[in-house]
Amino acid sequence: MSVSIYSNAFNFGSYLSGAVDPRTGQYSVAIPFVQIRPPNLDDLSRSIGITFSALRLENRGFGIGWSMSLCSLDLTNNQNVLTLSDGRSFQGNSLPPDGYDLTFKDQKLKDFRVTKIDANTFDVISKDGVVERLVKGGGRAHRPALAPALPQRRDLSIFL
Repeated sequence: MSVSIYSNAFNFGSYLSGAVDPRTGQYSVAIPFVQIRPPNLDDLSRSIGITFSALRLENRGFGIGWSMSLCSLDLTNNQNVLTLSDGRSFQGNSLPPDGYDLTFKDQKLKDFRVTKIDANTFDVISKDGVVERLVKGGGRAHRPALAPALPQRRDLSIFL
């Protein structure tokens, strides 16, 4: 295959990371775009990029199987599937009343929690203090409208 763009950057592993999972035989890939961090808080950061999984059947704007590496919560058909920005997914139990936490039957580590603010808003609170607010948009899934809100009232807004 002939490529019209040449760059030595494509030779580095940090440009693209992909592998076949030996447990499932599925190929996945991640392409990082940027690392965001608030001023004066070097220990808090989030990576933003796109990921590919052959198991994703919908087109989220980057082609079938590709999606942004941002947190989302899909409430269709009472599945309550939370996908974290690092790619982990958890199926939630039934939705709690406003102000209570959504629980997950397969969450072994308590490194995050999800609080239902109201019918259209959920906060995903990580162990490191980062809060990702998920607000229901026009589509089926709750996608981030403001993410992440950082401790000490330093907010970084990403509008999608």
